[in-house]
Amino acid sequence: MHWLPLGYGSTLFPRPISTTFLLGPSFSASRKHPGAVRAAAAGLLVAAAFALRWSEGAARFCRSSPGSGGEIATSDHAGGARLQRLAGFGLGALLFVGVTDALTWGTPFSSLAAYAREMRTAPPSTRTDGPWYEYAKDILRWAGPVYSPFCCGPRGEHRRIRRPLLFVAAIVALLSCVRFKQTRYMQAAIPFLALAAAVGWDAPPPVRTAGRRLAAAALVLAALLGVERAVALLRDKSQSATTAARAITRLSPAPRVIALSRRGRTATGS
Repeated sequence: MHWLPLGYGSTLFPRPISTTFLLGPSFSASRKHPGAVRAAAAGLLVAAAFALRWSEGAARFCRSSPGSGGEIATSDHAGGARLQRLAGFGLGALLFVGVTDALTWGTPFSSLAAYAREMRTAPPSTRTDGPWYEYAKDILRWAGPVYSPFCCGPRGEHRRIRRPLLFVAAIVALLSCVRFKQTRYMQAAIPFLALAAAVGWDAPPPVRTAGRRLAAAALVLAALLGVERAVALLRDKSQSATTAARAITRLSPAPRVIALSRRGRTATGS
């Protein structure tokens, strides 16, 4: 029920799709012996995420990777598996970026080159440009007050919690290097943050033994906070206004006067 996936999962932004692609390799990495096909498929999925959002390519170099069912395992597999994942990533990047750009733009990897050029030469934007520490400074705002306490589990669980949190830290560190910063970019870190919180909740005393009341309170608070933040976020978005404008253009007969209300202000136009 986190507000970032709720708020942006229904939009046309590519980050929800690339985040989904990133979760696939994490499940594959949870196996001690993933096999050549699974290892190559994991690299291929990261390449698919990389093609959608360039920053996701760094996930290929994260050594820690959370697995499924709360079993957090590192990707410290044999060198052969690492080479297979790298080969899958290279093949995917060649196919999804190189070949696709050649077919659509006439030059392989032209969109990646354009992105690098944009980051280097584009003037800063007053709406999206921020200091390098912006994400770390606002971590409680985008992570949320419900997840954070459970990420500080008992000492015996620190190792299992630390592994998914390393993935979160890698995403934050990587995106902190990008000139353009928006909170919505942090939704890629939310699934791994949720895994860390789940491990912390399921840890031995004092959290798990606090009883069902604490669990119910955390669940209700997470749901209410997530919905409230998502509604507040979407209230200022233009998607609904754009949809309404398109619907108005299809009205027959066409309206002669339109009254619009925004934030308590009413305007009329002919």
